[in-house]
Amino acid sequence: VTPKTIRFQRMSLGSKHNETKVRPRRMLSAIVGLLQKVATLSDLNKAESRSRALSLIQRSLAVFPEFERSYFLRFASQLSYSKRATHRIFAVELIGGVLAEEWLWLYHCTNEPSPFFKPSDNNDEQQILQSSIWIAGTGNRDAKRCPPLALLVALHGRIGDAAPAVRARAIYSLSNLIASTRSNGTASTARPFSQQARSALHSTVDALSDTLKKALIKRASSDERATVRAASIVGLKHVLLLECDRVSTDNMLSPLSRKDILLLTNLCSDSSVSVRKAAAESITSLLLECSSRGPCDVITDLLEESWVNVVLAQVADEEATCATSAVQMFIQIVVNPIIIKEGSGKKTEHHSRYETAWRILARASEREASSGGANSASLRIAFFKVLQSEGNASSSICNQLLNEMNAVALKSLNLYRIAGAGTNVNTDGDELLFEDGIDSERRGVWCAFNALADCFTMISGIKQKGAGMAFSLEKAVKAAKINGDFFVRCWNKLKFLLMTPSTPDQFRRSVGLCCRSCLRMISDIGTLIPIDEARCAKDGLRDLLFSQQLSTDLISCAIRAVVTLTRHVAENSGSSAASVRDACREFLSELQCRSTSSLDSFFVSGPAWRSEQHDLVETLERAVFTVGEVVLFGFSTDEDEASFTMKKRGSELNHYPNDPIRGMYIKPSTRLVERIEALLPHSLPSMTANDAILTPSNIRAISIVTLGKFCLRDEALAKASVNLLLQEIRNVEGDDRKGNAIIQSNALLVLGDLCVRYTNLVDRHLPAMAACLQARSFSDSEEQLHEFQMVRTHAVLVLSSLLLQDYIKWRGLLFHRFLVATVDTCTTVAQISKAILCGPLLSKQPNLFHNNFAESIFVLNDCVAHPLYAAAANAGENGAGVVVGFDNIQLFGSECNIKRHHIYSMMLSQLTDEDKIGVTARLTKEVLGGALKNGDLNVVCKLSAEAFVGIKESMSASESHRIESAINVLKDTFAVLISPLCQVGCERNPDSGEGAEDDCSLNNGNGPSLMNLAAVKGRLLKKISRKHMCEVVVPILCNLKSILEDSRSPLLKDLMMYLVYVYRRYKEEVKELLVSNPILLQEIEYDTRQFEKHRRESQTIARIAVPQDAAPHPIFHL
Repeated sequence: VTPKTIRFQRMSLGSKHNETKVRPRRMLSAIVGLLQKVATLSDLNKAESRSRALSLIQRSLAVFPEFERSYFLRFASQLSYSKRATHRIFAVELIGGVLAEEWLWLYHCTNEPSPFFKPSDNNDEQQILQSSIWIAGTGNRDAKRCPPLALLVALHGRIGDAAPAVRARAIYSLSNLIASTRSNGTASTARPFSQQARSALHSTVDALSDTLKKALIKRASSDERATVRAASIVGLKHVLLLECDRVSTDNMLSPLSRKDILLLTNLCSDSSVSVRKAAAESITSLLLECSSRGPCDVITDLLEESWVNVVLAQVADEEATCATSAVQMFIQIVVNPIIIKEGSGKKTEHHSRYETAWRILARASEREASSGGANSASLRIAFFKVLQSEGNASSSICNQLLNEMNAVALKSLNLYRIAGAGTNVNTDGDELLFEDGIDSERRGVWCAFNALADCFTMISGIKQKGAGMAFSLEKAVKAAKINGDFFVRCWNKLKFLLMTPSTPDQFRRSVGLCCRSCLRMISDIGTLIPIDEARCAKDGLRDLLFSQQLSTDLISCAIRAVVTLTRHVAENSGSSAASVRDACREFLSELQCRSTSSLDSFFVSGPAWRSEQHDLVETLERAVFTVGEVVLFGFSTDEDEASFTMKKRGSELNHYPNDPIRGMYIKPSTRLVERIEALLPHSLPSMTANDAILTPSNIRAISIVTLGKFCLRDEALAKASVNLLLQEIRNVEGDDRKGNAIIQSNALLVLGDLCVRYTNLVDRHLPAMAACLQARSFSDSEEQLHEFQMVRTHAVLVLSSLLLQDYIKWRGLLFHRFLVATVDTCTTVAQISKAILCGPLLSKQPNLFHNNFAESIFVLNDCVAHPLYAAAANAGENGAGVVVGFDNIQLFGSECNIKRHHIYSMMLSQLTDEDKIGVTARLTKEVLGGALKNGDLNVVCKLSAEAFVGIKESMSASESHRIESAINVLKDTFAVLISPLCQVGCERNPDSGEGAEDDCSLNNGNGPSLMNLAAVKGRLLKKISRKHMCEVVVPILCNLKSILEDSRSPLLKDLMMYLVYVYRRYKEEVKELLVSNPILLQEIEYDTRQFEKHRRESQTIARIAVPQDAAPHPIFHL
């Protein structure tokens, strides 16, 4: 059969056809039947066979007469509901290809005499088919009789198919079709479309976009297969872009909703690489579309925030493909709009994207300030990978970026008319500097400068290892021909804006961030600044530091800038390295003396914290922070404390001959240390009365950080101060001093740094640090739950970092505390904990979940009497007596079932097939087998519900708790064993009626040998699992059933659910095994029939009254 043959038959038969007939004409009927046979061949599970068959059918349909063509399309729509998954896959691919054909939209957009296909059981399809649909430019059309509409409905129905391969293929077909309807889309149809056909296609798809959007959102958010979720995200992106096309460019209302964007944002943290990439690309495409349409609105603002929070962070993703994709999106959103000049055709669109680029960088600066530099790291990595990917062109890219950044910085500070770098600042036109666009450019450009400085620091570090790029920040600034006094001029203007009263209060924080980045640049490229300007800037910064006029977030950068400028001035005058070191030491010593004097004046005059003395508190806060920075200046992780005790300065200098500043140590005096320690307690004794004076929490928090900096360079002081820090991180319940989250967080961070520096000193206090993982997480106060979220977040980050670097080990119940953190009340803490536990910690120790799964069931249910709990609690103790407990954690009981089951699901989803077999065997032996022996598990199996209620009144609280914990252990064990996540391989779901071919139907049959080996291994593991189930698990279940029956235990229901599940999976094997116990076999068969009846009734009710995404039967889901 060839299209030429069909064309000949068509010419010989003529074009007229009797519409009263329902079958094709006799000659063409044979050809149609042959094509139907081709569409149902047995080898269509191979991609190559499907491709050949699709090509033949599509070319044949193009030359069919209209009636025969409609007849075959009716067959194709019915084929999409076939019981065989391979037929449904072929049908959706065929329908997707047909919908992209021009002839369908030119000749078949009318209602036909007979229904196109019979309705399915899908609620969404029935709702569409019950009413006519208005199509713009076409009119009302019946979805049952209009071929294009009917095919779209059929394709839409396959989005909810039982087979994942069919779902994914249907969604991809819809995505390609929707993309082809957009005139500016990247996808194209098979052949050029006429305007009439394209308009009909666009209008028809647009008419169904709302229902398509709902179906795709459902699949993207809840489908268990990553391929389906990724395909759904791509389809949802095209639907949202199609909705954007409805709105004219001058309409301020965006068709996007906050819910759509939040869904894509959450999917960017999915465990699947393909899902993360698809979600990030969707956010980027939507941002490009919205940013090119004009002024920033609420939805564009939310898209920019989401892009900065989740897409930019992917440049540091562990998966190389995901990181590479994120870098390309960074180039598309940020780099290209900045360095590429406006084209003559789309100036407005380019200008909008140019403004978006600066707003993105401005948002990154805000995130950097609020997240402790997380976004700065992302920007640094992004710029580094951009320069690295450009190769020889990286110098040109860097020059273009720096030149544009130079121009924008001058514009955003109104510095075009200033010729010199003196301290006199021109203020003409400054009232325009605080418009939203100018402020965004100012914040964005200084954030970019800061990120580039970090980027070149990374480059220099790699270059020292012999694999870096051959240019530095100083060379890049020189190559861009940026004058060295540029940064001094910017600093003077920024300082003026920060300190002048005329600056609006809402902009002071952003100006402060720009000041910090500017000081950072001065400290990094200070050698390029002319000597006169350098000397002037150095003296000005010294005066600001000595007079305590700089805020705490600027002090560190200012000290570094002064030291850099001091070295530059001294080296320019021909001073030796020793003289340079002396000049820097003199400045730091004087700064420490000035700050110490401020502390002394406070204590001598008598401490007083009154609201009208806010300046006094602020000055003291800056003085405390400054002395800590001075002591830490010159610190390096490889320095030896013995070098600080050398009497000869020359010996200290030779310790780091290449850097005269590195290793410098301005040791604090004993009086200064005592002053700092005096500010740590909750209150100070009054100098004039007996009443104690409460110390402000911000002073205490900064004092803890300063003491930590002292301890990093003094081991004796660290040993004496550890108990002070531990006292702060302990929760004091029932006391008026309920702790402060900032203080506890700072104390925990200091202990983490000290653990790296002096491991043996802090490691023994791991239990107190681990308790911070649940700091107030079970409090009844919503305020405390939110306030101590920061402590729990920092605890997760600090402890995981120490574990990854082997400074601490898994001791006691530390692992189980991490598990509890994954279900924290705060979503942020839970997500971070889960990402770290399932990411780097699991990669470092792949058997982490497998080795601790059985113990977790006992620990989470607080079943302390069982030997497994005791073994877990004493793990890693090694005679040191240091173990992590499980105090103040309330995750046991029926009210916490959901949280425990979320933990089990997370662990099961990370297990390999071998691990699942091991977990099943261990749970069977330790829990189900243990219930047949002596112990609490055996006791609860012999208790009926009435007996438990009767003896509960006579039991003590501890005994009642033991019985309840044992019951929950058995219930949780049955729930885990029934979970589909615990099953080996990709075996079919007993409820779906689909075979294993559904999951491998996309295999082309010519894959690499590794895939075949994996398939063989999977089949072998399934046989091992089946053998273990029949030879070990079922006999234990039969023995346990007899005990539960004798006692009429309420646990019998859970056991019978598991037995029914085993019987439905291994029916023949169970029948052979229970041939000697026909009564039990009859009970299982009866329960199975009742289960099937209940399931059918539930599905019928769900189709009538409940949405399609209703929860499945609880037996198969935790």
